[in-house]
Amino acid sequence: MLLVHERERLKAQLNGFHENAYGMGVAAVWCQIESTLSMEKKREIFLYILRLFFDSNLVKWGCRSEIVQDFNLVLKMMESCWPDDDEFDDDQFLTVLLYDSDGVSKTHAWIEGDLVWVDDCGKYLWSTDAEL
Repeated sequence: MLLVHERERLKAQLNGFHENAYGMGVAAVWCQIESTLSMEKKREIFLYILRLFFDSNLVKWGCRSEIVQDFNLVLKMMESCWPDDDEFDDDQFLTVLLYDSDGVSKTHAWIEGDLVWVDDCGKYLWSTDAEL
């Protein structure tokens, strides 16, 4: 559980997280979190930042070109499907479980959908995986 001062610090950094990841997928948010932290702590911070984004109406979650109305469902899905540490590619926010796709080795995206950014006028900017 994040401590009060940790939550306050993250709230103060929210604009920076937003600026650095605007228009990109969740991996861009994940990659901004201090890499020396434990995976558990990084995950906790990541989910908290996403919650702040959603509560501030800075992002929505899109899946198959539709907005997911209940972000709590997205969080529950992420928490229940989060890969084990040895299966997680920390740099790409994917799993390291290889599969074959027409003779090409690929890795597996473990979550469905992605961020949809909301600009100052309320217009949506869909990250690529939000449309799939």
